[in-house]
Amino acid sequence: MTGRVQIGDLFAEEAVRRFDPTQEEGKALREMMKVRSKNNINQFLLEFENWNVKAKVTGIAFRKLIRDQIPDEGVRRMSMHQEYADDRDWIDALRQLVHDEEDFQEGKRLQDNNFSGSNSSGKRKRAEPTTAKTTKKLNYTAKEERVYRRRKRWRRWRKERRRPGRKLCIEFGLTHIPVSTRK
Repeated sequence: MTGRVQIGDLFAEEAVRRFDPTQEEGKALREMMKVRSKNNINQFLLEFENWNVKAKVTGIAFRKLIRDQIPDEGVRRMSMHQEYADDRDWIDALRQLVHDEEDFQEGKRLQDNNFSGSNSSGKRKRAEPTTAKTTKKLNYTAKEERVYRRRKRWRRWRKERRRPGRKLCIEFGLTHIPVSTRK
């Protein structure tokens, strides 16, 4: 009986040792796919390579994962270069090309952004005139509309009734009776 327990323990230990790394690799791959390039290729590649130590992705799949995460300009620049057989050489070339593109974009942004705070003519521009606010039209049910209109008529009637010297017409119900004002 003790032999069976030992065999079961050995089986469980072997199963955990064999299939547990697969779970870690899957988690590392999911985390690796969450990494995004935020205008810093060095930081991005460092995080990506750190997750790849556990995920163990290589070759075309590794390059495709990285290519999907970098900006389009970096992919365009990389496509104009030679093919690299080694992943390490490919990453180094990618790092340099994307870094050059990031520098170019930053320089362009700084060039477009005048630090003087004025336009090229040196004049201030008037603020754009604001247009009338567009309000969202609410959808009411037929009953709500009837109640609203009746209440509005009632208020209008009460307001007219308070004004002396005017003839009034009661619009409620089916009758329209002209009413003279008090003296």
